[in-house]
Amino acid sequence: ALKTLDLSRNLLDDVALYALTAARWPCRLTHLDLSHNPLSEHAGLHLSEWPALCDLQSLALAGTDLSSDALSDALDAPFNKTLTALDLSDNATLYPEGAAVLSGAAHLGRLNALKVSRCRLDLDGLTALLASPWCAHLTALDLSGNPLGDAGARAIAGCAQLARLQSLSLSGCNLSPDAASALVSSRHLSALTDLNLSENHLGQRGALAFTSPQRPERLPLLHTLDLRHNRTWRDTSATLAASPHLHGVTVYIG
Repeated sequence: ALKTLDLSRNLLDDVALYALTAARWPCRLTHLDLSHNPLSEHAGLHLSEWPALCDLQSLALAGTDLSSDALSDALDAPFNKTLTALDLSDNATLYPEGAAVLSGAAHLGRLNALKVSRCRLDLDGLTALLASPWCAHLTALDLSGNPLGDAGARAIAGCAQLARLQSLSLSGCNLSPDAASALVSSRHLSALTDLNLSENHLGQRGALAFTSPQRPERLPLLHTLDLRHNRTWRDTSATLAASPHLHGVTVYIG
């Protein structure tokens, strides 16, 4: 039986989605990708009534012009009880109500991977997400391209619910050197293995924050660190490579 269905970039609209969900296919999908289709208003309702999604584990709705009402309908569906990965990236239409809808979702107890990049998520929205009960189960979080700033980095660094987080992307989030210092000194990110801070404003001081003696203590499992496009100096790469506190960490810089 069909388990994976990728219909991304197919000009699928709400009418086509309704026809698809009403067909009553003899399948039990575990992975569904509807990204970059003009779905919008009634998409959540159609998805919530589709029996084929009762075992769904991964749902991608990136770039679908999803409204907060449509998201609310989708998150109320029974399939969310089995969902482990959710991609809502490139949905600027979700701002600002979408963050509240997502944080209040009651059926995301198994969610461990969330992508909300480029959703115009601000500090208030991030704070709401970090306070949600399901946040404690996340192992991967992509917040890239949102205007979070240093306050957002400090909120993440101080969030005890992120103790299981292994992968974090804050690429293009308008971060300064202070954000890097906050992340390095966090007491709650000890499970982190991959950290993406590319496309920010860390500069030399922010990059060298990871050479602190605190790094092996606070981020002991860090394996990959992306510092590309951060206005660093020419000798930064050599300094990072020579640091004993970055032993075993692959650093991308340039």
